[in-house]
Amino acid sequence: MMTMQRKVIANTCVWLLACSFIWVPSASAGACEPVCRAVSESGYFIVEVRPEAEMIALNQYHSWIVRITDSNGMPLSDVYLLVGGGMLGHGHGLPTQPRISGRLGEGLYRISGVLFNMHGNWMLRIGVRDGDIQDEARINLALDF
Repeated sequence: MMTMQRKVIANTCVWLLACSFIWVPSASAGACEPVCRAVSESGYFIVEVRPEAEMIALNQYHSWIVRITDSNGMPLSDVYLLVGGGMLGHGHGLPTQPRISGRLGEGLYRISGVLFNMHGNWMLRIGVRDGDIQDEARINLALDF
């Protein structure tokens, strides 16, 4: 027969376990405050990204705004972009295939379909092609949920 104290402890453990399955962890947009910025590998482009929403939710789709400029800081509004990435430390890519869902002008683009399925260090790879010039920028994100 359980004592009252053991019943309280057992009920608390069950409650905490149940809550762990419904809790949706999130990180603030502080992963890129105010923006994550990288120069492409060969120096042709400057790539800036920021989450569109205030919160980056784990296991939920979200969008990011990307700004592409040339090496002199001039916005590029008619480039081809390819988005990839993953967790290098874990050896896997993104669990989704993000895509460009909007050209917003002034070198701004919207990436939709980004999803992070766990906390940790992630990398977004943004491939940029402007005519015959092609380069890639890598953005590192530390998402501690």
